[in-house]
Amino acid sequence: MSILIPGGIKVTAVETKDVELPEGMKRVMAKQPSSLQLRYLQTLTEVSVEKNSTILFPLPIDLVKPFLENFTSKESKNK
Repeated sequence: MSILIPGGIKVTAVETKDVELPEGMKRVMAKQPSSLQLRYLQTLTEVSVEKNSTILFPLPIDLVKPFLENFTSKESKNK
């Protein structure tokens, strides 16, 4: 089977391979989320210097979703 892509390109085979990243690349990628998290915590520290501050912690919905599903399933069983 082949697929014709606009522009005259004909695709006859698609192959996926396991790609292993070099250790240096893995370390660089790991440093980026760590540095973002560190900057986030530093910003919270700077904001919280004022005693009357309210700080909201944004959480990914994927992190909270299992708890919400568990809660709603227990609610429906109790009815």
